[in-house]
Amino acid sequence: MRRIFVFAMVLCIFLFAGRIFAGEASSPEEQYRLGLRYQLGDGVQKDMQKAFSLYKKSAEQGYPPAQFAMGICHEMGGHGVLQDGRKAAFWYEKAARQGHTKAQLNLGNLYWFEDKGVLRNEQKAMDWWFVAAVNGEPEAQLYLAHRYFQISEKNRDHGALAKAHYWYREAAGQGMASAQYALGVMYQTGRPMQKDMKAALHWYKKAAVQGHKEAKKRLGELGH
Repeated sequence: MRRIFVFAMVLCIFLFAGRIFAGEASSPEEQYRLGLRYQLGDGVQKDMQKAFSLYKKSAEQGYPPAQFAMGICHEMGGHGVLQDGRKAAFWYEKAARQGHTKAQLNLGNLYWFEDKGVLRNEQKAMDWWFVAAVNGEPEAQLYLAHRYFQISEKNRDHGALAKAHYWYREAAGQGMASAQYALGVMYQTGRPMQKDMKAALHWYKKAAVQGHKEAKKRLGELGH
């Protein structure tokens, strides 16, 4: 009986795998995974057109990773897919509203950098960066910190500077070298907190280890 059971399990797995590789994926997740295989040439001949078609099927059924993939395809263009920032934004937003943090980040980037036909909208960019940042996306935390720092410099806004410090610290804790360097500068200059050279050196060293040139320069100037 045990042999029959094992044989039946192996047969089921084989038939399932055969169905997937034959392009008969039925669920949104299967379609997305098969699309990824065609994109990467993983066990099948690389074919971006098939990948896009499978991503589209999956995305239209509401699967966030496929919606994100559709956003990437339309943002980058190529392989028979027209570059279209508005379609990219459409799919990113579909995924973003389901909690896909990379989609939230990329949607913010589209609005901020006025990419590929999407009209610049600073508030929408910051809103989506904020959502992604709260969800732990380090690059969004960094962008949000940069923007709050710019606001603080322009308007002499201490509250914005405090927000910049908070998000730099969040991003720095996840290893973002630019955020680590920015924290070092804040502690060295005493903005928005009191000067703390020990903390400044700590963050400069963290950034320098990752190859951050300005952090290395600051350390040299400080004799470290």
